[in-house]
Amino acid sequence: MSYAKEIDTLNQHIADINNKKLMFLLNSSRRKMKKWKTCYGTPFIV
Repeated sequence: MSYAKEIDTLNQHIADINNKKLMFLLNSSRRKMKKWKTCYGTPFIV
């Protein structure tokens, strides 16, 4: 029983880390998009 709980908490931590990585990637790509728009002046949607 304790093993199952430990594995469950580990999985939750891994999911949290992956979510943070995903959010960081999304935020950084948005920043790049804004820079691109200001450089070239043509807005577009990805």
